[in-house]
Amino acid sequence: MDTANSGKSPKRKAPPGAWKKGQSGNPKGAPRRGESWAELLSSIGKMTGPELAKHWDTKAKELNKLPKDVTLKELVVISAYVSLLRDFSGSIWDKMMDRSEGKVTQPIEVDWREEAKRLGADPEALVNEFFTKLDSRICVEGSPGEEEAEG
Repeated sequence: MDTANSGKSPKRKAPPGAWKKGQSGNPKGAPRRGESWAELLSSIGKMTGPELAKHWDTKAKELNKLPKDVTLKELVVISAYVSLLRDFSGSIWDKMMDRSEGKVTQPIEVDWREEAKRLGADPEALVNEFFTKLDSRICVEGSPGEEEAEG
C-alpha cells in the first residue's frame, strides 16, 4: 500500500532502546516522598501531637501533653503570636504579615523623560525613532488582509 497517497502514515519502528510492551519505564518506582523541605513541613504541620509522638518516639512524653485536636501548624502560629505578645519583634511581625496579607507594594515613580535627558538623550528623538522603527516593521511585515486586497 502506498502511504504517500492513502493519507495514512506508516507505522514507525521502535528505537533499539525502547521499552517492550508492558515493561515499566521506571522499574524502581516513584522517588521517595517526604524528603523535600516543603513536603516535610507540610506533612509534619498537618499532624496532631499524638500523631507526631508516634512518628518521633524520643519526644513522645512532651508531645502527648499537647492538645489532641490541634495541629502543630496551629500551635506554631499560636506560639508566634504568644512570642510577639511577650517580646514584640517588628521583623517577625513583618514576616508574618507578608506571609498572610502579602507584601505591601511600594510604587516607584520614574520620569523617563528626565532620566533620558540626564543620560544625554533627547526624549522626543527617542519617541520619534521608536515610532519610525515600528512603522517600518509594519510596512515590511505587511498588514492583515493586504494580500487579499492585492490579489
